Amino acid sequence: MTKHILDRVLQTITDNSDKTAFHINDQDYSYSYLSDCIYSIQCSLKEIESMRIGVVTSDSIEIYALQLAIWFSGKVFIPLNPKNPSIRNQKIIKEAKIETIYHLDYDHISEFNIKETSLYNISEIQIRNGLPDLRVRDNSDLAYILFTSGSTGVPKGVQISWGNVENFVDSFLSSILSMNRSFYKCLISHSMFL
Repeated sequence: MTKHILDRVLQTITDNSDKTAFHINDQDYSYSYLSDCIYSIQCSLKEIESMRIGVVTSDSIEIYALQLAIWFSGKVFIPLNPKNPSIRNQKIIKEAKIETIYHLDYDHISEFNIKETSLYNISEIQIRNGLPDLRVRDNSDLAYILFTSGSTGVPKGVQISWGNVENFVDSFLSSILSMNRSFYKCLISHSMFL
């Protein structure tokens, strides 16, 4: 039986602690630092009962670690695009029944003014050393909800299960095997999913 994709991610993190996991805005972040970020954010998530976590996305190590921490904690990741009009994000929050939203120093967070929604700035979380804890997941569990425009312009949520994610990654990786071997070696040397 194949290991769950999150088991493979955690194994990659532990096996490659001193290697670069992300290169963002001309800065390298090691797997060790990624692990510490995931662990620290996961400690914050343990205090939150809601399963569906909205995330104001950005290209930052903290947001990528947050996404993994949400998944490692057995919760559902729901991306909120800060470039969307605020009314669209408000509709997504309402439709997805999001009670908790994380962001990274997002100046316009007040535009998400949905009552009874808790807001957390991940820059306020102190990064501590630690290894993330992985909650067992079933392939029928939700991984994330992605909202599309829909034919009416009203956001529609597409629920993506762990089975969907597993099938996509396995299919992607098997198609890579048939490609040029040098491209394949370059890709897999930095892949968390193998």
